[in-house]
Amino acid sequence: MDSRNSHCGRWPLRTFIYSSSALLLVSLALQSSNLLNVAFSGFGQKARGNMKSFGQKPLDEIRVERGDQAHTSAKDNPDVWMSVPRQDMPLISAISQAGRDKDWARAKYEFEQSSKSVPNLYNAAMGAALKCREYTEGVTIYNRLLAANITKTEITYTNAIKLFAKVGHLDQVKILSREACERITPTISLFSAMIDAAADFGLVENACAVLDDMLLARVTPDVVAWGSAINACKNADPPKYASAARFLLKSMIQAGVEPNHIVFSNVLAAHHGAKLQHLQQVRADMMRLAIKPTTPLVEIYVFAVCGLHKDTIFTRNVFEQVLHAMRRLWK
Repeated sequence: MDSRNSHCGRWPLRTFIYSSSALLLVSLALQSSNLLNVAFSGFGQKARGNMKSFGQKPLDEIRVERGDQAHTSAKDNPDVWMSVPRQDMPLISAISQAGRDKDWARAKYEFEQSSKSVPNLYNAAMGAALKCREYTEGVTIYNRLLAANITKTEITYTNAIKLFAKVGHLDQVKILSREACERITPTISLFSAMIDAAADFGLVENACAVLDDMLLARVTPDVVAWGSAINACKNADPPKYASAARFLLKSMIQAGVEPNHIVFSNVLAAHHGAKLQHLQQVRADMMRLAIKPTTPLVEIYVFAVCGLHKDTIFTRNVFEQVLHAMRRLWK
């Protein structure tokens, strides 16, 4: 194994104890709350209820909106592009465009017309499946790549990790993460996919471990990577990991990465039912950083303050009354 990757993909770890990164303090903070030594069998439950709809968007969607995608598209990957049969080049573009258009039927049709002989075709099809939210179909494409003995690239691993996380196959996510780190030197794209997968399962320690691996590999986490780690705190079991969410937010700011409204949405959601003083602290951080209190942010804040777990007629009435008051006060 490449020594540069020796710390990567440590999914089986139940504890989060590292000595060479500033994120060691996260483990200490978690230890102080008796939140370490948690078996993986107890995780895998995504956040439920009203808070879920206000969480982190898919990584690619956010990067596309910001115009600073950190990944290389399947059709442009320089590692294998030169070996693509000429007749397949327009098909790769067509598959990718169909994905952007959220047209899975067309993407699948274009894929079936191809030679299916190079990774780019499978990568493009898996990417389209992600964009179209056809996760099971995307897993099928990956399995066909395996059956055809096609070489896996970083994009292959990145897309596959995302797909298996979306269909709830944690064991496969672990296997792919370890395998990827053994075979290639991960970039921010692959690291981010691992964090996002951990967040989907609410695995806070693992999300933090990948952040730690990024720092060890001298890869700088961006706002989406930090936000996804905080998203894991939200999906775990609010407010159990509220202190971890606040510490990650603090670490992010200290690292010179400015949080956006999506990050604060996840921080607030992780405080669902937390003490009011902690919510007020997060709100103060928002105001200090001039984060505009959008309607979704205010709604999440109110849900967190009220500790509402179910969307019943009663809780909705309480929510609407408090939200109306908050909109007038939070200006």
